[in-house]
Amino acid sequence: MTGGLSLRTRVLAGMGVVVVTLVLVAFAVTSLTRRHLTDQIDDNLRQAVATPGASYDGPNRPAPPRPRLADYIEGNCERGAFEWGYHPAVSSTQELPELDCEALADMLANHSIRTLTGDGGQQWRAIASTEGVIVGLPLDDVRETVRRLIAVEAIALGATTIVLGLVSWWVIRLGIKPVKQMTATAAAIAAGDLSQRVPDLPPSTEAGQLGQALNHMMEQLEGAFNERTRSQRRLQQFVADASHELRTPVTTIRGYAELYRLGGLSTGDELSEAMRRTEDEAVRMSRLVDDMLSLAKFDEGRPLERRDVDLARIVTDAAADARAVQPDRRVTVDAPAPAVANGDEDRLRQVVANIVGNALVHTPPGTPIDLAARVTDSSVVVTVTDHGPGMPPDVAAKVTERFYRADPGRARARGGSGLGMAIVDAAVSAHGGSVTVASEVGSGTTVTVTLPRPMPPPTVGAPRH
Repeated sequence: MTGGLSLRTRVLAGMGVVVVTLVLVAFAVTSLTRRHLTDQIDDNLRQAVATPGASYDGPNRPAPPRPRLADYIEGNCERGAFEWGYHPAVSSTQELPELDCEALADMLANHSIRTLTGDGGQQWRAIASTEGVIVGLPLDDVRETVRRLIAVEAIALGATTIVLGLVSWWVIRLGIKPVKQMTATAAAIAAGDLSQRVPDLPPSTEAGQLGQALNHMMEQLEGAFNERTRSQRRLQQFVADASHELRTPVTTIRGYAELYRLGGLSTGDELSEAMRRTEDEAVRMSRLVDDMLSLAKFDEGRPLERRDVDLARIVTDAAADARAVQPDRRVTVDAPAPAVANGDEDRLRQVVANIVGNALVHTPPGTPIDLAARVTDSSVVVTVTDHGPGMPPDVAAKVTERFYRADPGRARARGGSGLGMAIVDAAVSAHGGSVTVASEVGSGTTVTVTLPRPMPPPTVGAPRH
């Protein structure tokens, strides 16, 4: 089983198996080649002894060549002793193999072929003919062929082993090194460093594809983790700000209640004033709670009731409401044509009402306000411009933050909660739009709301005939 083995060990083990297999194959090829060549010599011997050869007198006397044989040796038993006769295949430095008449008789009786070896190491394959003659062929060619084959196999095996080693090294480097890098990166991420990433690898490799997938996953995890951290911080800040905002009306209501309990409100006018102040603080607290609930709903991502809404009509209605609240203020509207967006009408009315309400509250009485709604190629744009004192750009950049007030004392005195523009930003974002605030001291303030236009229905082409 290899379940517990590392990739490096598996690669090396596979290389070892291949090398051992090649050695066994080389051994088998060598054995079969030797056997094949020896069988060819044996066949030649059998065919040669099937044809009788000429007799000879004494050793080293030439005899007629046997058919299909080139260099061979031949001997027989005469006068009770074995003697070699014809032996041109034997050099002067080699000695003929020793053989006796009993061995010749045994070979003749068993029709066997034997390998004979001389003192010099030369070998012959020998067979006994029916004439009582030993005929042998040298095995020099067989031995030389086998020796060359072994040399070629050794060189091929060595070269193959080197190539396998290089390939294994390359595979280990390509496969194991990236895995170790990924392991180190994963360990760093597990330790809390979410910014770690797997090094870039060729995307055509499996390791590169895995690295890209891991990096993409880590980017999403890091983004989700950072968003969760930001949400937790926003929630903590929201709770702290809400507690601070609610403390004032609660303290006021409690103070008047204790004053009444202790008999401090002795006259009817004092009691009426206390009740009026208690009601005002209760109304402000109720408004604050409603605003916080609205923001909580946007944070939860609840689906909106979407339908086509004419923002030109909403802007016109908001201008009429502003004139009713402050008749001495000039409020103009520039919305000559329908400006249709897809969204929740109640929320979009709240957006425009909050922006106009801020302009009414934070500008001196009589300051003109201009409202406009226009349509572009891909969006509907609503602008609310007041010609008041304006504010520094750094303050304008924070007006959509929750509970932010450029002048906290004045805003609270006028009943603001610091959530109006935060609700505007959340509602517009829920509709897929954006809010920008442009302001300079002495030049007034312009709030721009950009919402996407609804997609037109697809056109159906004329049928083809």
